[in-house]
Amino acid sequence: MYRYTKIHFTKRPEYYDVTLYYSKDGAKMRSSTGVRVLHKHLTSKGTISVTHPTFEEDLRTIQNQQENIEDIVSGYFDEHGEKPSVNWLEQRLGKAKSKATDKPGEAVPVVSKVSAVEIRSVIVPDNPNVVAPVRDPQKDTGAFYFWPDFLAEKRQVIRNENSIKRYNNLRVMLEAFEGKNNMKISFDIFNQEFFNGFLSYMVNEYEFYRNKYLRRNADHKPEVGIANETAIKRMKDFVEYLKYCVVERDVNINLEKIKKYIKFAKHKHSIRPLSKTQRWELTLTTDEIQFVVNLDQHAPDFLSTLSDNQKRYLDIFIFMCLQGTAPVDTKAINKTHIRNGRIVKERSKSGNEFRVDLHSVSESILIRNSYNLDFSDPTLNAELKRIFTTIFELYRLFYESQNDDAYEIVCTQKYKKSGREIFKIQHKALFIELMTGRRSFLTNLGEKADELGIKQIMDKAGHTVIGTTLGYIHTRQNNKKGGWDLFGIRKIKAD
Repeated sequence: MYRYTKIHFTKRPEYYDVTLYYSKDGAKMRSSTGVRVLHKHLTSKGTISVTHPTFEEDLRTIQNQQENIEDIVSGYFDEHGEKPSVNWLEQRLGKAKSKATDKPGEAVPVVSKVSAVEIRSVIVPDNPNVVAPVRDPQKDTGAFYFWPDFLAEKRQVIRNENSIKRYNNLRVMLEAFEGKNNMKISFDIFNQEFFNGFLSYMVNEYEFYRNKYLRRNADHKPEVGIANETAIKRMKDFVEYLKYCVVERDVNINLEKIKKYIKFAKHKHSIRPLSKTQRWELTLTTDEIQFVVNLDQHAPDFLSTLSDNQKRYLDIFIFMCLQGTAPVDTKAINKTHIRNGRIVKERSKSGNEFRVDLHSVSESILIRNSYNLDFSDPTLNAELKRIFTTIFELYRLFYESQNDDAYEIVCTQKYKKSGREIFKIQHKALFIELMTGRRSFLTNLGEKADELGIKQIMDKAGHTVIGTTLGYIHTRQNNKKGGWDLFGIRKIKAD
């Protein structure tokens, strides 16, 4: 049993091509072993029949190549704790160039990288009278022919390797659409019908798991259809890839027509994002933050049950709520960024400088953690949800003892799939994430905009455009409308 690779039999007109399959993060590698098997020599169980003329020799060829890839991947995994990327493995294997042999019945080796495939007319094993047709590599791989080169260019300009996952997610969706419709996506089929079908498939039929580990659980069902906002992002990435093909590879497609097709397809299926008034994201009030900061006073027994790592994650979250730093900037803060009682630093995202007063609680957090607030985003987000499930329940008791009204512990979030509105009703803690800290900071400042002024809020956030700052200032979901109108006009009751 091999851990990282699988054997695939790719059907050709006259034979099956035996390839080794490897994947990571949505990217796939199909490396040909050079072995060709006639249809009659492939069993119903998907194995090579012993009647295959060069059965022993070809079996050794497949085994040797598979073990070679397994050894390379296993060595990388032992050193780095994860599988290598497809791009790294392809470079390691190299472009194995071999010429076709003149001897009938022998396999024709091919290169492992899809974009470098060159297959000429070959003689099918055991039947020298049957000649396979000449194949065009671009037609074999369709519209994905330039995909490896596109990703290689993106890697030169992106700051985070995880951005590649977003593009690979697009390709995974396109390949799933290919399989469902039993079609080949090529540059000459991009018409209105194609984009109507693909957009409808994404928001209504595409199956996926948010957590890749849930796939192992047979009882867990996949989610069906992605949200409108995600579908819009995927189409932007698709247009970006097609633009690369036009500009860099001289592919003959009309990009303006394609943009028009996508616009009409989005209109047809009502694929548009939620308006700003419909969107909601969790923010903490100053009273909620005050409760969390003083957890040692309000709930010392609960605090003592947290592990050292959980306490550290809680420290980092409190720091973000008090300082408003983005996750990537929080990780990078060190002693050199503290000047005259302020945090002064350039934002990693835009390079804009931000200046924000260092809160005394934040300073103690930095000292306690030796000015090192590095963390893994997915791990911290997951732990915050666990911790705040209890914190919010404890705060509810505290809140209701101080106020006459009930504390809102169940929250509702809305998103759209095509023309349908989907409501997600969950415990408040399940909406918390790293960016909750930054949103809470700016929302709390926004409520004091009359005192501070919007320019000061922008300086503290590191924004140069007022619209960006206003986008972070959220309406509280549990806010109650006051009895006064905008201008404070009311009817005075007669005595």
